[in-house]
Amino acid sequence: RLLLEIRGLLGEKELLLTEVHHRIINNMASISSLLSIQADMSDSESTKEALTAAKNRTYAMMDLYDRLYRQSEYDSLSIKDYLTSMVSELRAAYNSDGTVRIDLDIDDIILTTRQLFPLGIIINELVTNAFKYAFAGIEHPMIILSLHKQSDGSLAIIISDNGSGIKDDERRVGGFGLVLVATLIKQIGGTYTVSPDRGTRYTITIPGEKK
Repeated sequence: RLLLEIRGLLGEKELLLTEVHHRIINNMASISSLLSIQADMSDSESTKEALTAAKNRTYAMMDLYDRLYRQSEYDSLSIKDYLTSMVSELRAAYNSDGTVRIDLDIDDIILTTRQLFPLGIIINELVTNAFKYAFAGIEHPMIILSLHKQSDGSLAIIISDNGSGIKDDERRVGGFGLVLVATLIKQIGGTYTVSPDRGTRYTITIPGEKK
């Protein structure tokens, strides 16, 4: 009898988790759709751009949440699988003709949600910026994204492009997106530098997760 009660409780818990998951996904999808509609209705290019960026951030979080739900462990995921999928989605959104070459060099490591969510938003912002602003007049545009685990457990992340360079495009040195990037890096105890390297190069270091 006790075993049956335990099975019943587990079944109820699984049903509740499934219901909560669907409600969260549906709510986030509704927010994303509303942002998309508002962007389409706006006559201001700057407003349209801001709303589209907000929609993409929402989608990135929704995608990660959905991936976590489908894992046996709800609080962790392969960063390689997640970022590979994210970059593919961004390429489809901003570079459907495939003119931008993308090189990924990402360690296949498991991270928890404490780092997955902020890292997802950070990398989404920086790769999106490169697609949108870096490559006017560039013959062979390229984005490189690398993420490696260091011997001390920290994460070393580099996002670089061979575009026009950060000094040549004022939109890439300010605005909400990069303020958000700086805030999130600080929030998880990381540091970053930005440098011209035949384009723009972001070097980010994130401390390892404590057990």
